[in-house]
Amino acid sequence: MTAILGPIISLTIAILLLGRRKWMRNRIQPNCDFPLAPKRPAGTPLAMIRNAETGLLEAVPRPVELFTERNDWIGFQIGVNKLPAVCCCCVESADPAFFYKQYIIEGLSLTIPFCRYCA
Repeated sequence: MTAILGPIISLTIAILLLGRRKWMRNRIQPNCDFPLAPKRPAGTPLAMIRNAETGLLEAVPRPVELFTERNDWIGFQIGVNKLPAVCCCCVESADPAFFYKQYIIEGLSLTIPFCRYCA
């Protein structure tokens, strides 16, 4: 009896472990929000780099300049970058109550700001 039940139980446990491993690997989807900007999980610390002068770790500054003076081209990624808060017609400061939302694909849209007069 033991000669039959031992291998059966061992094979059953092995199959269950392999099945659980496959199920857990299938849950990993790194690109599930692909067109949208990547989101850091809650509680993720900022990236740190070592300052060459002081030798201390400092938080990496985030790029805030979308427009550069080096050339006339602008790198704009829909869903990652946002348009500045100026009216797209007259370039005055935009009113947050007036905007046009252009849907690109499901879950991704571009918000175009307007001032009160141009809206």
